[in-house]
Amino acid sequence: MEILYSSSDSYAFLTGISILSMLENNKKTEEINIYIMDNNISGDNKKKLTDLVNGYGRKISFVPMPDMKALTGEDIDTRRWNISTFGRLYMASALPENVHKVLNIDCDTIIVGSLEPLWNTDMSGKVFGGILECINDRYRRNVDMNPGDYYMNGGIVFLNLDEVRSNGYEQKFTDYIKKYGSSLAYLDQDVLNGVVEQDKK
Repeated sequence: MEILYSSSDSYAFLTGISILSMLENNKKTEEINIYIMDNNISGDNKKKLTDLVNGYGRKISFVPMPDMKALTGEDIDTRRWNISTFGRLYMASALPENVHKVLNIDCDTIIVGSLEPLWNTDMSGKVFGGILECINDRYRRNVDMNPGDYYMNGGIVFLNLDEVRSNGYEQKFTDYIKKYGSSLAYLDQDVLNGVVEQDKK
């Protein structure tokens, strides 16, 4: 399994707790590779995370957070959210080409069972999958969606990186962020839902 977390230094301890819960409940999984989208995590916290993962015989890699201002040309007001959540949108170019899909897990998520049934979901022809969000249609309208459209929660997102790469979705994500900027109520969650076509979810 290929697992991604996006974290800043202030969320590193939560990330560690989530990783611990995931490792404890997936001991029978043959291979687990963990990627951390690194938004200025301190060396001390990186060592703690690395020691944790290595203690379970798994692999961990730290991936630099994209420079959102360089990508979009503007400073984005993320309000109560951390800008590192945008990182998952750019995993297709950040991760090796032989990583074809990835489970994105929010750092405040506790894993209580095996992720293998989810990992083995057929994502052919789909860009991303997740759990439906309980959300008012006003938020759909804010991102040019129609009432009743699928709108997925961003807590756990299954990304088909091959589909993202082959159809240029990273540029679509960037263009969308440029268009809506600081009006995105749920940052990357809004971007994924607003950009990806209904039949691709």
